[in-house]
Order: sequence, then C-alpha cells, then structure tokens
Amino acid sequence: MKRREFGMSTVFILTACFNFVVGAFLGGWMASIPSMIGSLIHLHAEINPYGFLTMMIYGMTYAVIQMATGYRPPIGWITVIHYLLSEIGVLLLVLYAMQDAGTSVYLIGLSAQVVASFVFLFQLLSAIIIGKKKGRQFQTDLLKEDTFLSAMRGQDALKATDQIGQRGTDIALLLYLAVSLLILIQTFLSLTTFSYLGTPSDQLLIDFGWLGGTVWSVGLHLYTRFFPQARLKAKWLSLLQILYFSCVILSAILFNVTATSYELATRALGVVILLFSATFLWSIRIQGRSNVQRISQVGWLIAFVFSTVLGLLLLIGYDPLAIAVLHSLFLGMITTLIYAIGYTVFPSFFKKGTPPPVLCWIQLGMATIGCATMILAMMMATINLGMLAVGGILAATAAFLFLFIWIMLNLKNSKNVVQ
Repeated sequence: MKRREFGMSTVFILTACFNFVVGAFLGGWMASIPSMIGSLIHLHAEINPYGFLTMMIYGMTYAVIQMATGYRPPIGWITVIHYLLSEIGVLLLVLYAMQDAGTSVYLIGLSAQVVASFVFLFQLLSAIIIGKKKGRQFQTDLLKEDTFLSAMRGQDALKATDQIGQRGTDIALLLYLAVSLLILIQTFLSLTTFSYLGTPSDQLLIDFGWLGGTVWSVGLHLYTRFFPQARLKAKWLSLLQILYFSCVILSAILFNVTATSYELATRALGVVILLFSATFLWSIRIQGRSNVQRISQVGWLIAFVFSTVLGLLLLIGYDPLAIAVLHSLFLGMITTLIYAIGYTVFPSFFKKGTPPPVLCWIQLGMATIGCATMILAMMMATINLGMLAVGGILAATAAFLFLFIWIMLNLKNSKNVVQ
C-alpha cells in the first residue's frame, strides 16, 4: 500500500491529535491555576471542539469511507484545501481569542471554518456519487491482510445498523452546516455585539447535534466491529436516534421560549442518552484476542459509563452547557472512545505496530481517573479547586502519553526500516 493513499486522512488525524494535546494542556493549566480561566477559556473552547474533535471527525470519515465503501474523493487537491481551511480557521480564531486581534480576523477564521464544512460535504458526495457511477473502488493489500480493517467493509448482517449510523452522520453534518452558516450570518449582522461562541442554542446544536450526534452514529458503525457478538435491534436504535436528534433540536428551540419547556426537553434528552448507554453497555463483552483489543473494549465500556453519567446529569436538571455536562460529553465519552478506537485502528491504519499494553493501561487509567475527578469537582456546590487541579493534570498527562505512545512507535518503526 502506498502511504499517500491514506495521506490526507493521516494528516487530519495527526493534526487533531496535536490540537488535542494543546487543548488538554490548556485544560490542565486552567484546572491547576483557576485564575487563568478568564484568559484561556476561549482558546480551550475553540481548540477542543474544532481543532481536535471536528478535525478528527474529518480525518476518520475520509478513512472509514475509503475502507467501508471502497470510494474516495476523486480530486485530491480539494481535500488539501479542506484541510487548510479547517486548520487556518482554528488558528485565526485562536489568534483572535489570544490577542483580541480584531473583528476581521474573527470573521475570516469563522468563514474558513464554515466553507471547510461545505467542502467536506462536497468531497463526501463526490466520492460516493462518482465512485458508484464510474465504479472506482479503493483497494489495498492492507484491507485484505488486516482482519479488523477488512471487517469495515459492508456486511449483509450489519447493513441495517450501518444504515442507521450513516443516517445519523448525515443529520449531524447537516445540522453543523446549518448552524455554522447561521452563526456566520448572525455575526455579520451584529458586528459590534456578536458572541464568540454563538448563542446558547448554537452551542447546544454544535456540541450535541454535530459532535455528539456524529460520535453516537460513527460509534454505532464501529461498535458492531469491535463487538461482533453483540445483537443490536435496528428498529430500537433507529427510534433512539430519532428521539436523540429531536430532543437536541427541540432543546435548542425551547431555550428561547420558556425555562420550563427547555428544562423538560433537556431532561428528555438525558433519558434518551441513558437508553442509548444502557443498550450498548448491555451488549459489551470483553473478549479481545489480544491485550490491546481488550484495552480497546474496556475503553468502550468506560466511555459508555461516562455517557451514562452525562444522561443522569441532564435527567436531574443540569443544563447541557454546564461544565460538568460538557466534560462528561467531550472528555468522558468522546475522548475515551477515541482512545479506545485508536488503540485498535491506528496500528492497522498507520502500520506502526502494536502499542505496549502496560502503557496503554496506564494511559487509559489516568484518563479515566482524571476525567472522573474533574467531573466530581465541577458537580460540587462550590467547585473543589484541589480536585479540579488533580483531575486536570491527570487528564492532560494522559493526552500527552497517548501522543507519546504513537511517536515512540513511529520512531521504533523508522529505526527498524533504516536497519
């Protein structure tokens, strides 16, 4: 296999990992020195959702489409433009947040992010439409040799759940396109009073609609590969997915109506998330054939425990934009899932060898304890700064260790090639 065939997917993923480490460092800094929150919060709020999660979604989507359907975007340089727009948008908005660089910098950065999302849609559609029309399929020896990646290809037994996952990613992306464009229009119409993060409704649709919705949907697609013995009911999952997106959209709308209706909608969202979590947790069996596979499966288990915490917090009345809720979603559920998926997929995808199990267990343990400690500190009537500092440092160290593991494997692999 030629490396360039997965080149831009690799670039997106590696950039997302780098941005994640930067965002984790800022999070650890704020947790250990709360006086820095006012100066760093907007940096953290830009880098984590857009520099890390959105870039990771872009990269993994390109890779998964190539592996699962055999199609890839026909015009490679447009993917390069997509990458540049995405990362330049993040950098400009970070510059704005750091130095209050002026409205023009903010508008250019926001515009780059919005255009990048439409370029992404164009690339996905062109890959599928042209691939089907001309029969262009992406074939590599890697897909034939690697058991896990070969399982990514469509299977009749998984067709129903794969279709539900695909529908979810489509809805999530459409929400992102609509909301990001709306934020841009709102910004142009109110240049002197715009909000850096958009309105609370915008944030809710981005955090739970785009990021949460995409992860739930991609998670469904991958879950059936990580746990092939699981027997998931397609009709039940389809109902939960419809209810999830309905509750997210309804919550965003009702935020501007009455506090009571908004609270009812967000509590209903909590119930749906609890049902989603219970469905996946009930089917998990730790049966990996190797240490790393077992670590990945434990990571899935931990991620859904955090999503259960997320659902409970919403059910008992926490606001979806409360920091304990957002950290349960981003750091607890989504980031742990990325760790779990990464330990199995990255070695196959990047051909870097198997990561050391001991380091993987240490990393996953630090990440779990750190995140749990932070959430507990944030749930207290007065945030426990000591617990927050300990949790933030552990979570940030776990992020650094995750990146270190792959850098170490890359150096080891390069040394073996030279020898």
